[in-house]
Amino acid sequence: MNALPAEKSEQTDEDKNLAAVSEVEAGIRDFVRKDVAYLRRSPSASTTTATEAPADASADAAVGSVNNLINRVAGASLSEIETLIAELEGLRTLMHNEGQRIQRELAGYAQLGQTAMKSTRMIADNLAQWRRSAPEPRQD
Repeated sequence: MNALPAEKSEQTDEDKNLAAVSEVEAGIRDFVRKDVAYLRRSPSASTTTATEAPADASADAAVGSVNNLINRVAGASLSEIETLIAELEGLRTLMHNEGQRIQRELAGYAQLGQTAMKSTRMIADNLAQWRRSAPEPRQD
């Protein structure tokens, strides 16, 4: 019997949460509808009465304040993201340049190794030829 009241209280909490979420969503929908309502009006209905003007002015003020809030909140993040992008582009350029430098150095080392091998072969061939042409040492 103790489990049933606990389940009912959990369901009640869930229902309260769902009701709160639904209420917030409804508020957002109403705000958006009010925000874009002037776009749906026909051009002939563009003349407003005295009662509609304050509602439009308050809606415009609300939209302006929301835009300012979003710009302030997102502005810092956007500038930080732009800074990171610039840094990453700089690092990409640096890495590309370093990769090309390493490729040039490796090519230089390969050429140096080939030259060393050719020089060693020439020295070995000259020594072999010199030994063949040299007189036999005396055996006194």
